[in-house]
Amino acid sequence: FGFIALIFASVNIFGGFLPFLIVGVVGWLIGLIFIKDYPEQVGCYRDNDKSFTKEKADAMLVAELENKKTTVWKLGNTLKCGQFWLATVPMGILLSMSVGAMSQTTQIFAANGLADKFDMLMGLVMICALVGSYVLGLIDGKFGTKCAITVSVIVMLLAGILGAIGGAAVIPCIVLLAIFMGAASNFTVSAAAQYWRREDFSTVFAAVNP
Repeated sequence: FGFIALIFASVNIFGGFLPFLIVGVVGWLIGLIFIKDYPEQVGCYRDNDKSFTKEKADAMLVAELENKKTTVWKLGNTLKCGQFWLATVPMGILLSMSVGAMSQTTQIFAANGLADKFDMLMGLVMICALVGSYVLGLIDGKFGTKCAITVSVIVMLLAGILGAIGGAAVIPCIVLLAIFMGAASNFTVSAAAQYWRREDFSTVFAAVNP
C-alpha cells in the first residue's frame, strides 16, 4: 500500500495527501474485515497448540474476552508501566538505526566504491533479512526474548565496527544490519506477549509501534 501511495503521490494530487488518505482508509478497512485478534476466530489452534480441543479453546476465549472488559491495561496505565518502556525503547532505537542505515544504502555504497554492486547487495540484504528473522525467531522461541535480543545487540555492535572500517567491510556490515532488521520488529511482539495477558496484548501493542 505504501508503494502504491508513493506512486500516486508523485503526480501531486492535492499536494500528494489524498492518495495516502485513500490507501490508509482502504488498508484499515481490509484489516478490519479480514484480520482477527485470536487464532480461534479463524479456525486455527490456540498458541499453535493442537492439544487444545475446540470446545476448551472456545471456552477459554469467552473467559478472556469477558476479562478484557474490565482490564486495567488501558492506554494511561500502559504508558505508566516501566516494563512497557523497557520492551519498546531499546528495540525501537536499535531498529530505527538499522532502518535509517538501510534508507541511506545508495550513499553508503557510493561512498565506499560499491555503487556498481547496488542491485546485488540489495538482493543480499533481502535474503539476509529473511534468514535473520527466521533464525533469531528460533532463538527467541527456544532460549527466550532476552537471549535473542542479546544476540541481536552483538550483531549490531559488529555491524558498527565493520561500518567504521569502511571500504569492502561495508558489505558484511550491511549483511549484519539486514539480519538484525529482519528480526528486530519481532522482539517487541515477543516481549509484550510474555508480559501481558493474551486478552490485553492487542490493547498494549497498539501503543508499542508508535
